[in-house]
Amino acid sequence: MRTDEQLNAVVARFGRTHPGHVDRLRYIYGAQKRFATMLDAWTKGDVDTIGRVFREDGRGLRDQYQISGPELESICDIVRTVPGM
Repeated sequence: MRTDEQLNAVVARFGRTHPGHVDRLRYIYGAQKRFATMLDAWTKGDVDTIGRVFREDGRGLRDQYQISGPELESICDIVRTVPGM
């Protein structure tokens, strides 16, 4: 999937019948975009953007891809209390 239009077409066609699959597809599509942002930030040493992208990806894994659990969320909550995380 390369464009927002392609994603929107899949969502329109399968969103009601396969909502879980569509959520996972949205995560993968967003992760591909985040990866490019991450590489750019990494080469520039932009730690703030790197942290933001990691947080976005973590939320996507939890909310869209639905792979999380209480233990992992507790660890994430602890890490988020560290300045700059």
